[in-house]
Amino acid sequence: MLNGMAIEALAKALWVQRRDPFDGSHYLIGHHRTLDILHDLEEFLYEEEEELLLRLESYVVWAGKYPTGMRPKDHLPKVLGSGLKVYPAYSSHNLDEDTFRILYDRLYRKLGEFDGGRSKG
Repeated sequence: MLNGMAIEALAKALWVQRRDPFDGSHYLIGHHRTLDILHDLEEFLYEEEEELLLRLESYVVWAGKYPTGMRPKDHLPKVLGSGLKVYPAYSSHNLDEDTFRILYDRLYRKLGEFDGGRSKG
């Protein structure tokens, strides 16, 4: 759950860094939808990263923030382009920790590299 929250926090930090949340034309997409936030930022994600984010996102929402879904559709699995079904409960795969670490490190580096379009000098 903490891995999911860490990636969510990085995604939101990148969004705030790249968008002006006070100009009224940009709105944070979905409070807990990490994958949608990264897509809005046009971040490249590998399929295994997208799958991991969907599983972590689901786990953070249902295990960490809310006891259960309010609507019947909240209990249905999300289906990835590959046909894999992601259920609203976390299930680990053997390479999750490696995938998480690579994605986390890449997003963290991008957060530190961005200068908001200002030249350094």
